[in-house]
Amino acid sequence: MAVPKDKVAGEHSSMKLSPWCLALFLFDAAAFLYLQLFIFPCKPIFLPNDSLIWLQDARAMVDGKILYLDLFQITFPGIQVILAAVIKALGPRVWLPNAILVLLGTFTAWLTTVISKRVISGQSALLPAFLLLSFEFSAWHVVSHHWFSTLAAMAAILVALEKRSAGRIGVVGALCGLAAWFTQTEGALVLLAFAVFVLWECQRMGKAWRPVILKLVYLFAGFILVLGLGVGYFVWKAGPREFIYSTFIFPVKYAPAWVEVNTYRVYLGSLLGLRAWEVVPLLFVYAAIPWVYLYFFLAYMRQRDGAPSEAWDRLMLVNIAGFSLFVSVAPAPAWIRLCTVSPPAWIVLIWLLRNSTRRISRAVVNFLWIAGVLCAATILLKTFRHEQLLRADLNLPAGQTAFLDTGAYDEFKYLAARTSPSDYFFGGRNVHFYFPLGLRPPSRISYVIPNDWTRPGEVSDLIAGLERHRARYVLWQLMLDNVPEHTAGGENLVPLRAYLHEHYHVTKIFSGSNDQLWERNE
Repeated sequence: MAVPKDKVAGEHSSMKLSPWCLALFLFDAAAFLYLQLFIFPCKPIFLPNDSLIWLQDARAMVDGKILYLDLFQITFPGIQVILAAVIKALGPRVWLPNAILVLLGTFTAWLTTVISKRVISGQSALLPAFLLLSFEFSAWHVVSHHWFSTLAAMAAILVALEKRSAGRIGVVGALCGLAAWFTQTEGALVLLAFAVFVLWECQRMGKAWRPVILKLVYLFAGFILVLGLGVGYFVWKAGPREFIYSTFIFPVKYAPAWVEVNTYRVYLGSLLGLRAWEVVPLLFVYAAIPWVYLYFFLAYMRQRDGAPSEAWDRLMLVNIAGFSLFVSVAPAPAWIRLCTVSPPAWIVLIWLLRNSTRRISRAVVNFLWIAGVLCAATILLKTFRHEQLLRADLNLPAGQTAFLDTGAYDEFKYLAARTSPSDYFFGGRNVHFYFPLGLRPPSRISYVIPNDWTRPGEVSDLIAGLERHRARYVLWQLMLDNVPEHTAGGENLVPLRAYLHEHYHVTKIFSGSNDQLWERNE
């Protein structure tokens, strides 16, 4: 994929993307997301994923709980604070994650396109955002802190793309601090990426070191100021020791014990369980990240002499920042995490293809357009088909919602008839019931895992909470009893199992999932 020297800036200076075309594209993007997440006109489709962890934390914070002290969490507090503010304003409604995803996806598509059109001409500037939405449609069903961090990182790239005065670099540092407020590793690594870029630009342009040092001071000062304001309250309320343990020590020491989620084994293993029409588009993501970044570095080394420096500066900024986003998720590169850090990769890939001298590169661009259209059409047709065949509606305490999974519908219907909002309940490994039904976990953890992720002290606190609050129901999954022999900490749940057998009995086994509902004896 050779890149001719005289075309590095040529794409940017040719045909531009019209505002009307961009507006129409963003309208279509919002409609595409909306039709996946809502049944027209306004009924939300239930999303049984990690979105409900953040929503439950946020609702508990609105009720007066303190993050890290009363609620177990290992990320910085950004997403919980945002969701708590939304819940405070609109109430704990089941449609909130769906609406947030429509807005988040549309805004991310806009930022991606605005950056893209600075280096890619014409309608091809829309292709990175189009692939982001179509190939990664499954990722747009999850409200993730990674999406918010990437959004802040993309905003930082946009600020620094054309001009890099000390003031702008200070804003970039603030946006990196905002990214870290959602995901500490992502924000910190993007900050380092901008520092590397500033030093690279200084060396390339032969600039004096004094203004460069000033820029670095502004960069780090903006980062520290914003991040300090974002986490200071929680450090004060939870205490420095608890905050540091939760957000630094635990992720390093115990998170890797959850091998299926938090280690390199999740790279391809996370695709298991997905259907073929969900996996195939994600293979494009795996093919692009991180290889496109590495290829760009090689292309730069070959073509940098004689190429316009302004174009290389813009592209190098996108590439270095994008590579840092990948590095932030590299220790546990699940497909969802790769998707959330992918926007810069799509921009770099399309630029490389559009500027290649090889005829096949143009054919690949056309193929990507066609593949994206087919993927978008497939997901909409599949969604509409599932709505016709599987849809079942329930009126829950958090509002009416549509279920496309009969197993989840049966469990929610059964529990909704036997619980009331504010009841204490424990879902085993399942966190999906708390927010929609208005239930409360009896301790600061909302789920358990049969490994060292769930610490013995948390198990003891959970047992004490079940006893103190006399929680009527506990949902238990068979996988919590089937612990692999090599799993560290697998016996941490032994006291909890013993407590359940002594004080509870199985009252219902759900046929769809084989989950057991245990009811208190007294």
